[in-house]
Amino acid sequence: MNRINVKRSRTMVELQRPLHNAALMCVVVGTTAMALLVAAAWPASTSEKASADPPPETSPYDFDIPEPVPDPGDGELEIVESGYTHMTDLVGDAMVSWAAIVTNTSSTMTAVSTVFIEPYDTDGDSLTQERDWGVSAHIHNLMPGETVGVGTTSYIDEGDFADLDLHIGHTDWYKPEESRFGEGNLTTSDIETERVNIGETANYWSSDGISFPENEDGDLLVTFTVESTFPTILKNVSATAVFRNDDGDIIGASSPDDIGYHVDYPPGWSIRTVETTYGPPPGIAEEQTEMYAHPS
Repeated sequence: MNRINVKRSRTMVELQRPLHNAALMCVVVGTTAMALLVAAAWPASTSEKASADPPPETSPYDFDIPEPVPDPGDGELEIVESGYTHMTDLVGDAMVSWAAIVTNTSSTMTAVSTVFIEPYDTDGDSLTQERDWGVSAHIHNLMPGETVGVGTTSYIDEGDFADLDLHIGHTDWYKPEESRFGEGNLTTSDIETERVNIGETANYWSSDGISFPENEDGDLLVTFTVESTFPTILKNVSATAVFRNDDGDIIGASSPDDIGYHVDYPPGWSIRTVETTYGPPPGIAEEQTEMYAHPS
């Protein structure tokens, strides 16, 4: 059962105008309306009609990406640490929150790849759901020698959960200057956490309909500063909060889109937030939360 998570944006509108400005505005509006009525009576020329068409949309990454290299020759992607927590959502459906710390050991090439999971029961049978929802996390642009944290919270089939296997999928390699985002990196700092939505009603939907369970433990809001050395604005970005327990062991992660939609990272520093849709997993040591920013 999936949680319906609606993120609202607030817009502040200032309405402070002296009365004489308001009167002047009325005169201007009236004059403009008369001019528009006169103009509407005359047909527009072909060139005027063409200029009224909206300009075509362009992609922020509108350039040809070269063919990837199958083998960097001097390294690989390596999972250096991982962990997970088997848990349930607010209505009792089985989930697993998981995270992996991945290092690019190449000193010359940028990596683009995916980390996959496979949950197993005590008989060794897979508990992956047929739709394969949320069983992977993308590595978008891991520069030479860099380390990143990825993960999410995934629904799995009901059963006697026993173990979770993590592995790296196919990897494409590029010269740093030829990768999709170009050369640059994202670093995070000033990480702060806060419990929100405690005791509030959450909305969950499934094929059985919508339910409204109480969110007793609340969600985790993580605020952080991200520093970007990329020369352009990175649009539609993502981020991963990696969670640890008091012993420092990884116990799970937020979902990449918990940062919201249509969020960007401009060059320089900016402050962003992540609010968990599911979790965080029980046993979290909030002060040990790590943040990893991703270019997409």
